[in-house]
Amino acid sequence: MTRPVQIAHAAPAFASTVAVNSRHDLGNGVIVVHPTPGHGGEGIARDVLQALGKRFRDRTLRDPRRLQAHAGIWLRAELTRELVIVGADHRPATDWLVLRDLCSETLTRLTLVVERRPARDQRDAIGEQDVRELTVPELVQELPPSTPPDTWGIFDESGSPDERPGYPPVPDVDFAYFPSACTDLLSEYDAARVLRAFERARALTMLWFELRRGFEPRHGPGPRHAHALLDTLVAPCVTVDGAITMLRGAQASFLLNGTLLQIDPDTFAADHQTHAGSPATNTTAARMRSYVEPHLAAAGALAAATRANAGQIAELTLGSVARASATFASGHRINRPFQAPAAAQELARRAAGADDADPLFLTPDQTRAATRRHIRNSLERIGRETGLRFDTATGWNRYATRPWATFHQLAAGLVTA
Repeated sequence: MTRPVQIAHAAPAFASTVAVNSRHDLGNGVIVVHPTPGHGGEGIARDVLQALGKRFRDRTLRDPRRLQAHAGIWLRAELTRELVIVGADHRPATDWLVLRDLCSETLTRLTLVVERRPARDQRDAIGEQDVRELTVPELVQELPPSTPPDTWGIFDESGSPDERPGYPPVPDVDFAYFPSACTDLLSEYDAARVLRAFERARALTMLWFELRRGFEPRHGPGPRHAHALLDTLVAPCVTVDGAITMLRGAQASFLLNGTLLQIDPDTFAADHQTHAGSPATNTTAARMRSYVEPHLAAAGALAAATRANAGQIAELTLGSVARASATFASGHRINRPFQAPAAAQELARRAAGADDADPLFLTPDQTRAATRRHIRNSLERIGRETGLRFDTATGWNRYATRPWATFHQLAAGLVTA
């Protein structure tokens, strides 16, 4: 159901909208747009896309209708709840109509902040029904406050323990001695940072086992797809020490579930440094989400979040990236910061009439399914423009374990909580 359009009346002074600006927060689903002065060019859709964090990397003029389509896709993909247009009374009625149409296709509520009474044609553009009027202070009171800086990693959903610099070298001991060794050998601050990552990996692995139990009646017990879980845990890690911490936490949970997971740290370190590619961190996700074109954003996001190579990405269908599960059939999970680019590409394809069984990516002329070469070209372009590196050789293997991980099933009597 479409949410009603709002008109917020502001005092004719810059200070009256400062509080509104402070509510801009993509993570909270609140987008505050300051439209470009003037009435021509590529229109209000470009301003909306820029407020969503999109970068226009060239000066080529773009079709306003295509920009409007992209704006609608990204508003839905980012789960935007509030779209606030500051100084809306200075924009023509055609922009008001575009904004109304954009939000009518989503669950986004449109708020037009005005300093003077809207003109008759502007009122007509949004219609007289379901228009709510309020003051700017009332609007600010209703909008959620912006998320505070992620000082302690509380809101870090990238899964990376070491995206911020200075991650400490962790003790070279097995998982059973890992927590106590961290406490004994590291400073209090460093030990707390490492143990938070250890516990997070432990909890994520326990959750994975809970989810797996629903599949075991059909697929049988055992560490099936376990390598995909390990890939998901270490893909965001910038350093080998951060990745080892995540693996140690996973080992603790595997033992409690009847499996001894053995990790060869030296083999893992060599493999991680050779094939890690771009870490699946919030920083990487922000660079992917800066693309206007959903196919570029999605290709880069999937390469980083799942470590898929170009050929595997080319094989994906729309049903592979459903937001509800955010998990591939291979068992690799798409972490939350990377879900929006994948969802945007899915929405773009569905808008063209595609369904679950159709390919997720098409060739540039939109006539057939993309090939390995097309995806590799996209990743190379993203690498040139962002400085990120993607591993195009290895990719996932659905059933084989990694050379640095071996699994041993234990007798029930040997496992204790």
